[in-house]
Amino acid sequence: MAGTAEAKKAIDVGIQKTRTVTASGNQGIMSATANCPANTRALSGGFAFGGGFASLRGIPYESHKVGQRAWIVSTQIEDPAPPAPGLTQTTFVVCQRGVAKTSQASSTIALPDANAAGLGTTATCPAGKKAMAGGFATPPPVLPSGNAQTIITDSLRVGKTGWRTGALKELSGTGPSTLTSYVYCATTKKPPSARVAVGPPVAAGQFSEVSVRCPKGLFVKASGFSQSGVSAPPATGVLTPHLSDFADSARVWTVRAERLGTSTTPTTLSTIAYCA
Repeated sequence: MAGTAEAKKAIDVGIQKTRTVTASGNQGIMSATANCPANTRALSGGFAFGGGFASLRGIPYESHKVGQRAWIVSTQIEDPAPPAPGLTQTTFVVCQRGVAKTSQASSTIALPDANAAGLGTTATCPAGKKAMAGGFATPPPVLPSGNAQTIITDSLRVGKTGWRTGALKELSGTGPSTLTSYVYCATTKKPPSARVAVGPPVAAGQFSEVSVRCPKGLFVKASGFSQSGVSAPPATGVLTPHLSDFADSARVWTVRAERLGTSTTPTTLSTIAYCA
């Protein structure tokens, strides 16, 4: 009977709705909002890409909650050598019955017209509330040259009340940008507990895929990712996420990223699941 009860709880927590869109051509934009079914609310969201080859890739620049029952993801195509086949983006929203509404707080910073790693901003919940999940946004980052000037590097909870978004800024001389971090807050004694899995170091041109599992009886309520070894031009080293969604159940979250740049310093990906 215990197994049956856990399976039912997994279904209630891991209600997942998706929406898929396709685009092609350098600077093409894929943007889709996935909506929760009636009588549920959004906990968190994610994305996955399909198609493409060689230098063609999607650069996610927006992934956050919309109202109480939806999640939006927007991606721009980076294709320095068009024409090429199109890309497909799938937006995921993770929904649950019987959860309270959240309030949103945000923090926006200006990104310089310069090559810089380690940029970031943290949104903080008001007093008495805890961080349940978070998201990010930056303007469409891909230039006519087929290169991105901003790449999201981190999206994770800080302490019990904050959510940090990190970014790499490159292509000095192409103009400034902005970076926004969102945190979704609720009145609760403690936020979901964090479980972290760290992948092996990866070099240029390699992919890193890291999964993390919540303990038995707990389920993924939100997710995040971070990386070490990021460097700015002239020797760039950065992982750009290609996948951030459930791996095989409501207890497992997977992040997959591609290592870009010429830096010889390996880059390491961490996947974070927030479990309750």
